[in-house]
Amino acid sequence: MQLVGCLWGFVLGWQHRQKSRVCKFYLLDFCPHDLFPNTRVDLGPCDREHRADLKVAFETDPEREFYQALFETEFARYLQRLVDQMENRIKRVQQRIDANNQPVELSKENEERVNSMNAEISELLKQQDEAGSKGDIDAAEKLNEKVAFLQREVSRLKNPNADIATIRESQLRVGVFSKLGFRV
Repeated sequence: MQLVGCLWGFVLGWQHRQKSRVCKFYLLDFCPHDLFPNTRVDLGPCDREHRADLKVAFETDPEREFYQALFETEFARYLQRLVDQMENRIKRVQQRIDANNQPVELSKENEERVNSMNAEISELLKQQDEAGSKGDIDAAEKLNEKVAFLQREVSRLKNPNADIATIRESQLRVGVFSKLGFRV
């Protein structure tokens, strides 16, 4: 029991003297640095010690409830900061998506090109349906490639500032955050 008191005194002594190298969140069974490893939101390795002997000492300490309440309060503040940072990050991504998706007023020449491309797309889709119904799969696939190319070209003309791949990636990222419960 002497060893336990000594170890626990090491943990608690930081409050009065200096910061400890022991992770208080690990003592509560949850260190946020262990979340999302190898992702963009990885916090990196914890710079504090994760020691099993101190965790056992914490769990058996008679004053555990008092210190656990202190640590949980600090833990809640830390997690709220993480959530706030993630919400700000999501907000910036959404603003970037919105800025890139602003419609651009087309010049007369580009408007005519877009209209002719849309007409060509409609015609190619009809030809693709006919080829598919006749069983000519190769022709239908070639027509589909032409349609996809023309659709990308129309998108580029309508919104020259947008990088389509970046927008799709950002929309996917925002969608994932939304599904995980983060507000967007």
